[in-house]
Amino acid sequence: MLLNEIGEVKMGTVLVVDDSNFVRVMISKTIIAHGHKVIEAGNGVEAIEKYKDHMPDLVFLDITMPILDGFGALQGIMNFNSNAKVVMLTNNSSEEIIQDALKLGAKLFLVKPVETDKLELAIKELI
Repeated sequence: MLLNEIGEVKMGTVLVVDDSNFVRVMISKTIIAHGHKVIEAGNGVEAIEKYKDHMPDLVFLDITMPILDGFGALQGIMNFNSNAKVVMLTNNSSEEIIQDALKLGAKLFLVKPVETDKLELAIKELI
């Protein structure tokens, strides 16, 4: 949760990007349960557009997607806002992929299927 200038708790906004509707819904449910607003995108191009339109507090970004993959979307988001908080999601947890994502500016890396407790920890840590 975020605090405003007078110390009141305010809702954060989280962008969830995955080409799988099922994955987006599962992640979104956890985010909503923690009192945050969710915006969804199904590919990297949509992710960049929605990031620019809404300036979310946190982004969960899948790597493997059609049209523009997560690396391209991460680069586009970071070019727009170098302070963006992005958590990368993927089925492939190779060291090379993790290092590439971190070099581009990702804050965390979670392996799918994402465990609820790890998702909750990322939300608490980054918002």
